[in-house]
Amino acid sequence: MRVPDGLTVIAVVNNKGGVGKTSISKTLAEYFACVKEVPTLAMDMDPQCNFSMRYLDMEPEDDPNGSFRPPLSPEFDPADPDMRSWSGRSSTADLFHSMEHGVIPYVTRYPQLEIVPGYGSKMRDVELVRREEVEAAIVERTREFLWTQEVAELYKVIVIDTPPAKSPITRSVLRAATHLVMPTTMDDLGLEGIYGMLRYYQDERHRRGQQDTPLTLVGIIPNMLRRNTRQAREMLESLANPEYGLHEYTLSTGLGLRTAFGVVNSKGEQPESVFNLPPSDVARVEALAACEEIWSRING
Repeated sequence: MRVPDGLTVIAVVNNKGGVGKTSISKTLAEYFACVKEVPTLAMDMDPQCNFSMRYLDMEPEDDPNGSFRPPLSPEFDPADPDMRSWSGRSSTADLFHSMEHGVIPYVTRYPQLEIVPGYGSKMRDVELVRREEVEAAIVERTREFLWTQEVAELYKVIVIDTPPAKSPITRSVLRAATHLVMPTTMDDLGLEGIYGMLRYYQDERHRRGQQDTPLTLVGIIPNMLRRNTRQAREMLESLANPEYGLHEYTLSTGLGLRTAFGVVNSKGEQPESVFNLPPSDVARVEALAACEEIWSRING
């Protein structure tokens, strides 16, 4: 099975939480939509739905886990007889639960960017699947949906935010991805997550046959960097050391621990995108450099 020409599917992955996957996903999605000005689809595969909340007014569920669900879709018309069996909420969970009404993206404030949000409780149900035959079907769902000419005619780039877990959802995203980006913080937990995800990556590369589109690791991106600290310097040296086997993957760019990133990643704050900051702003300069390096690596 091959991805249609012209379609790039980027998954942002790490087995550990707190390394900035959602922040990197948002930055990449807005880079492609706002800077490159290409039709881009964001997909939230994390039951926490943080990526979704950057763009939509997600609604709290009556759920002990504090889950969120998408708002009603603008496409939903309760007076339409054909829609009476639909809840009116579209999400990535529909890939695994029901495709009766399809998966309907939501528009965002950026003309070239649409999003398929998460649905907390339904995604958690998928994560708990352990029966082998059901899990195998789940793993194929995302690729079956994305690797189609219909999707390729609508979007040029798809950016997927993932859960910090080794779950059927994560495996499904890896099966659908053409490229991986792995953010890491400069601490042991972040690097442990990278090594764990590298095993997933290698397994998926070996699983794909000669006829499949290959999976490419674009790079490991140092995130929330404090370059003036000893720990950060030592971690960067480790990433650059050929003995550890990560040097060829590690990006030369990185994102610092800057207030501006926290501001633009909060919904409703101004500006709402790092790319709306002044051209000389350090956060914008760093984000642009990192995204340019990722895009350059994707294009060889």
